[in-house]
Amino acid sequence: MKTACMALAAAIAGLLALAACQPAAKAPDAETAAACPDRMLPASHGGAWLDEGFSPDPWHGHVAGGGGADLARCRREGQAGYVAAAPALDIHYRTSGWSDLKLFVQSSAATVLLVSTPDGRWLYDDGAPDGRPTVIVAHAGEGFYSVWVGARRAGARPEAILFVTEAASACQGMAPARRQGAIG
Repeated sequence: MKTACMALAAAIAGLLALAACQPAAKAPDAETAAACPDRMLPASHGGAWLDEGFSPDPWHGHVAGGGGADLARCRREGQAGYVAAAPALDIHYRTSGWSDLKLFVQSSAATVLLVSTPDGRWLYDDGAPDGRPTVIVAHAGEGFYSVWVGARRAGARPEAILFVTEAASACQGMAPARRQGAIG
């Protein structure tokens, strides 16, 4: 027993010595981490509970977009725009998993759309080329979808409407809001 304890102590001492020789892991930049979207924060504009086949379809909510989180500095490459740290809306979707969920933004300003899915994926669209950011979640799973509506330029706080639909053609035929010049 004494030999086993001595061997364990020697192994621990060896590991500690090895750890002391290793360079310390670089801590994440606290400023950057704090300024990135966080799905655990409460949504600034509330949310909705939608069951598959919901009515009216599309559902919509009014939000003020933009914020201080520069997506280009956050952990997701290829995304540009500015969002708040907290999501604008949380959508709880109850489904069989067969329906597609489509989220899109209508605004007179240049906006971006960021969605965190229940399975941890981050989906993004900047609205190019038609000016209407759209995210489609094929066979959407059940759970919370945290949604950010962002601005393309720093300091902008665009008024916007977020639409959520199961209909594939829900936003076809709608002129982009930037060309309409107004929200609505």
